[in-house]
Amino acid sequence: VRSIVAAKLGARPVWATDIDSLAIQAARENAARNELGLGNDALRIEQGSIPEEQTGSFKVIASNILAEVLVGLLDGTYDNVSLAEPLAPGGLMILSGILEQKSEMVLSAAARHGLKEVERRQEADWLALVVRKEHAR
Repeated sequence: VRSIVAAKLGARPVWATDIDSLAIQAARENAARNELGLGNDALRIEQGSIPEEQTGSFKVIASNILAEVLVGLLDGTYDNVSLAEPLAPGGLMILSGILEQKSEMVLSAAARHGLKEVERRQEADWLALVVRKEHAR
C-alpha cells in the first residue's frame, strides 16, 4: 500500500518487494486498480529482496513489519544483505509496525548499520521510526 501511495504522489522510481507471493499478487491488483502501470518508472513490484546491485541507490526505504523480523532484515539474517545496504548515504528509512517496548531493539540494530533516529511517531502502543543513514566518511 505504501508503495502505491508513493507512486500516486509522484515518487519515481518506486520499487516494492515482498517474499510472500500473495502480497505481491495483492499489490499488483492494487496497482492496476489505481491505474499504475507496472514495469515502467512509476512502480516495480517483485517477489524477493532488493538485488545487491542496488546497494546505496535508494533515497527512501519504507518497511512495515514486526520488530523481530525488522532486526533480522537489518542484520541480513534472511539473505545475508542488510536492509540498510540499498539505502544511499543521507537516505531515510521509515520503519513502522513496531511495538513501543521493542523500539530500542530496532534502534540498536539500525545503529549497527549506520542509521540514526531522526523522528518518532506513536499511536497507542505502535511506533513508526525514521532513521537516516550516515554519510560515508
